[in-house]
Amino acid sequence: APREQIQLTCLAAHPRMPRLVVGIGDGQVAVYHIYRAHGHRRPQLHQTQGFDASRVCGDVATVAYVPENRLAQDGALNNEVMVVGFASGRVAVFKILMPDSLGRTNVSSEKATDGGVLLASQPVLTDHEPLLLEHYNCKSPVQTLLWHNVLGI
Repeated sequence: APREQIQLTCLAAHPRMPRLVVGIGDGQVAVYHIYRAHGHRRPQLHQTQGFDASRVCGDVATVAYVPENRLAQDGALNNEVMVVGFASGRVAVFKILMPDSLGRTNVSSEKATDGGVLLASQPVLTDHEPLLLEHYNCKSPVQTLLWHNVLGI
């Protein structure tokens, strides 16, 4: 059944790109882009990715950060990412997965398909977290995130 209401727990925007990261009260994290879809006259907000980040234990995103640039020049952090802090004190870096309609170049098993046919206009919905890095040193809910290029989180 469709949701009658939704509670947003955090929201972050990319500083230059029309990209938003949203934390939802049930533990989901979603990525939205603003673009003009085929056949539409104006740009609109479209969900492009979504996943359950609650670890099936009710953990809720409390703060999100979308870095302007990639966090590293090589390795796992050499991707488009979002950094999310949680009520449990966990901080996680997740990979942003792009649908083909937005020029996604990473071809993997995380494609949205319907009977083997790629749905280019559909969001990339995964049943697992696209986790790249996590940190559990906080004992209370995360309230703010700052990224230092030399030191990291």
